[in-house]
Amino acid sequence: MRKVSLLALLFCFLVVLNGCKNNDYPISTSYSTTPKDSTSQKNDNTSISSSEVNHAVSFKKGLLKTQDYEFEILKTQIGYDTAAKETGLVLWIRVKNTSKKNIIPSDILDHFYITQEDGKSIYDVSSPFNGFDAAEAIYPMYDDEGLAIDDIETYNLAVNNQNEFSEKFEEPFYAELLPDKEIEVVAGITIKNDVYPVRFSLTDKFNISDDYVVELIDTDAKGTTSSEKQSEKKDTSDIPEGWQGTEAEWLEAKAQGWTKEDYEKQQKVSESESSPNLSSVESDLNNLSLTEFVDKYGISIVGYKVQNGMSLEDALSTTSDSKKTSGEIQLEQ
Repeated sequence: MRKVSLLALLFCFLVVLNGCKNNDYPISTSYSTTPKDSTSQKNDNTSISSSEVNHAVSFKKGLLKTQDYEFEILKTQIGYDTAAKETGLVLWIRVKNTSKKNIIPSDILDHFYITQEDGKSIYDVSSPFNGFDAAEAIYPMYDDEGLAIDDIETYNLAVNNQNEFSEKFEEPFYAELLPDKEIEVVAGITIKNDVYPVRFSLTDKFNISDDYVVELIDTDAKGTTSSEKQSEKKDTSDIPEGWQGTEAEWLEAKAQGWTKEDYEKQQKVSESESSPNLSSVESDLNNLSLTEFVDKYGISIVGYKVQNGMSLEDALSTTSDSKKTSGEIQLEQ
């Protein structure tokens, strides 16, 4: 009996002891909430940090501002490269480096998702950004058929303008911009059509939903609006015979001092000039530099070959890069 009693007492003691331990659970649970509170606090801190990052970046009306740079789309133009049979959007861009290190303006375009639709589908036209020849679109060396312009002086002027344009606006787009410096550059994007808008959206990196939309319907290759086109039409009755450029380009030529009579007189002089000796030309094609050839014949080497029956593809492939204009080099890319 005593053994049974002792065992019973021991059993009761264990039950009471176990009950005391159970009374500790709420306290232990109370302490276990501390890591949860800490995690919650970390999440709050993270959201605050993310918010601060978003406040440091803004994208309004084509202007992207970050702590490191300002990237602003100043103007857009529709462009046509008839030789490559491409339609493009030419972007005039202002870039300011506000950081302490060098930046490359073209790299900033990697942060944009650029799209355009055609009425049925939406296309990503983000890259390649240098796939469209902006210089050729603005200062064309080729006519609507994709052939080199017949008039030597006009073609030569286009070559010179393209080289100057590329050096001033295109090359700096891919070069390193020094701290605290600001430049204006140009980039060309190949697009699907010249009707539907082009939409610029920032990638998820910035967590900004604002878009910049470029309407194309009222913009031509010179960036003029429909109202400006109407005013231009009033001044085009004096376009000279044989003029192969656009109306806007004739207005630009007039602003530089050209008249209808001057142009037609120059055309007659060009037509009356005899063709150079063939063997001499072949020698010059092989031995003269691009600058020397243009100075002598008033046309680039590739342009001369195309004018004399060679296809553009063959003319490019049979001419070394050192004897091509920047616009001609871009045609092969």
